[in-house]
Amino acid sequence: MLTLLGLLGLVGTAAATTTPTVTVSSGPVVGTISPPNVPSGNPYANVWLGIPYAKPPVGELRWRPPEEPESWKEPLLAQKLPNACHQQFTGAKPGRDFLEALINNPPLEENEDCLYLNVYAPADASSDNKKAVMFYIHGGNLQTGSASAANYNGTSLAVNHDVILVTINYRTNILGFIEASSLDKKDRNPGFVDQRLALNWTYDNIEQFGGDRNRITIFGESAGGYSVKQLLANPPGPPGQPPFRAAILQSQQAMFLGKALRNDYVVVRERLGCRTLECMRGKSAADIMELANNGTYLNTSLFFAPTSGSGNSLNDVRPPLRKGTFADVPVMYGTNKNEGSIFAHVRRLNTAKEAEKRALPPQQVLVDDVQSSDAETNVLPLCSNLSERSCFLNWSKWMTGVPFTCPTSKLAEFTANHSRKVWRYRYSPEFPNLTPYDDAGAYHGAELPQVFGTYNAATATENQIALSAFMQKTWTDFAKDPENGPGWPSLNEDSKLADFGNDENPQGITLIEAKDADEDCDSWFLESELYDLAW
Repeated sequence: MLTLLGLLGLVGTAAATTTPTVTVSSGPVVGTISPPNVPSGNPYANVWLGIPYAKPPVGELRWRPPEEPESWKEPLLAQKLPNACHQQFTGAKPGRDFLEALINNPPLEENEDCLYLNVYAPADASSDNKKAVMFYIHGGNLQTGSASAANYNGTSLAVNHDVILVTINYRTNILGFIEASSLDKKDRNPGFVDQRLALNWTYDNIEQFGGDRNRITIFGESAGGYSVKQLLANPPGPPGQPPFRAAILQSQQAMFLGKALRNDYVVVRERLGCRTLECMRGKSAADIMELANNGTYLNTSLFFAPTSGSGNSLNDVRPPLRKGTFADVPVMYGTNKNEGSIFAHVRRLNTAKEAEKRALPPQQVLVDDVQSSDAETNVLPLCSNLSERSCFLNWSKWMTGVPFTCPTSKLAEFTANHSRKVWRYRYSPEFPNLTPYDDAGAYHGAELPQVFGTYNAATATENQIALSAFMQKTWTDFAKDPENGPGWPSLNEDSKLADFGNDENPQGITLIEAKDADEDCDSWFLESELYDLAW
């Protein structure tokens, strides 16, 4: 560890530019510099990687609300991405292997000691030159993911668009969401409490990095967008004063379709030979994760979802909107044109099991595709007497609309109707260097390299480079001035949404009627069980 004396010795030398240093509430932190992924007139960003925002949640602190970290006196080197929290990859092979290779590439080191965050700042950010702040929550269906994933490198946003980006780890799967009756409801979602502590840490400390605590925008994708929704519905801070002033929700619906009426925590506990949570705290994280990853119940993968009504999670966010307690901040909702193709591809990969299902009538077993339910779900005659590709395309369309497009449409409209400023977008392009399978389209998560500027610059097309710059500017302009929106009319003013990167304007947006993006939603959502997914 660099000593304070050694650090002071660097002052006044060229080497000082490689060690940007701040003092946060716990002690001094030494960062590094990093160039952006894409060419820029600015050579580097100041970067701090792996700052602890909580004590390690291990031993007796496992399944406890996160606690603030111990203080330190010697400068802390924050120059390496932190370990990921333990991830849970489940489902049938080979689809499971495909998802793990796509999401966890390159594979990340995992550890239960994982509650760290990263800060990316423009080189000129200071107390006299404060920047808008963007606080990002990663996706992964609350089962996987990490701020250390390559897609979330924040140097491009910081350098090219003059904002500060904070990315965070939080506990996922059984370590982050546990329906243990011995715990108060408010303590059963430690992963959501992690997010709140990290947000509070950012509010309390970001000005040391040159950020403006009063200009924080929260955003996230997939389960990260769902997490942002929970922060809006259950805002931290004094009433009417949340520690953020805007929100962006990308593909916000987590895949909680028809969650089974069982408690998978109990399954793991019993298979560990335990009767209490205290006993489980004495087991290794490796043993717990082995069961979580490979355990089954009634021939389905184990799944760990948040507990509703805990003060940090609600299955239905309409009541806070009706009561006026939903955060009163500008909101941008968005989805991708072909969200469901990735889940349809997983289904297609498991051909041995699917050969029999395609011969069956309209009842389709959803659980093997999205690990969501034990029960057979009547949906549509998606595959009956159809070719494999037609079956894939039908499933892709259904898995785009029901979990993503339609819920976002309903929620965006409901939010706008309750006096919140709301904008909506759709992401439509398909780029060759980001296409992992046939007929992928704009699949779930495909927009991330464009938003963060982390696409492969060596193989990117001209349209991809231009669209990424445009999307980054859209996201950061919204963070800098959310009241005026991202650059197109709000749903409060018009029924249109912005379509990014379609054939008509591959480097920007085309305004389209929301109903054109929402085809089939009314017919799909006639079923009350599906309608409930919207909230």
